[in-house]
Amino acid sequence: MIDAHIMQKGMKNLAGRMKYSTLFVDDQDIKAKTILDIGCGFGWFENYVLQKGCYEAIGLEIDSDALKKARDLIKDRRARFQIGSATNLPFPNSYFDTVIAWEVIEHIPRKSENQMLQEVYRVLKPKGVFYLSTQNRSLWGNLGDPARWLIGHRHYSTKEITALTEVNGFQIQKLVLKGAFWEILAVNNLYFAKWVLHRQMLCKQRIIQMLEKEYQKENGFAIIFSRLKKIV
Repeated sequence: MIDAHIMQKGMKNLAGRMKYSTLFVDDQDIKAKTILDIGCGFGWFENYVLQKGCYEAIGLEIDSDALKKARDLIKDRRARFQIGSATNLPFPNSYFDTVIAWEVIEHIPRKSENQMLQEVYRVLKPKGVFYLSTQNRSLWGNLGDPARWLIGHRHYSTKEITALTEVNGFQIQKLVLKGAFWEILAVNNLYFAKWVLHRQMLCKQRIIQMLEKEYQKENGFAIIFSRLKKIV
């Protein structure tokens, strides 16, 4: 729940899912590492790993407008951004130490998940690490996602993610469920404010405060976060 304007004010303004994403990633997978962020948007995660001392950060995005924002916001010679597809990564074999894909797998063409995971496996170095998050398939998550009903936005169960990743050469190191009703409310608020009212989300500060509390809880049901290791 953050926009490019907020990012310019500093990483301390990250909240909810994005803030938790940065906390979920181990520092050892960032510092002095070469990192690929698939579906980078306007580069908020690149901003984070650059501050953490990565060697190189590459943001991949299919949306040229988002990349323009990322290039305008981030002026660091260790970072670069390019257009590309998650199912056909434009990089050589065994190039990256760490690959990130926050909320990407549910947006690629249906039944192309294996292709995406095979591509991630290919570009990772031996014993490289892959961070993946996606919408969890749950009763409240399904009911609370208008995009699921309007455009077929996909959700996955933890069993599906486990099976998909293991068959494509990854071992799950860590898997957690985070976010609950405030996460669902925040997403719906964002949709309504952006597409109907053409403005920023309503009651923004209150929602951010509640998201902070929700993501500090041990368990949730909205989002799957996983750390995967390439099996050589």
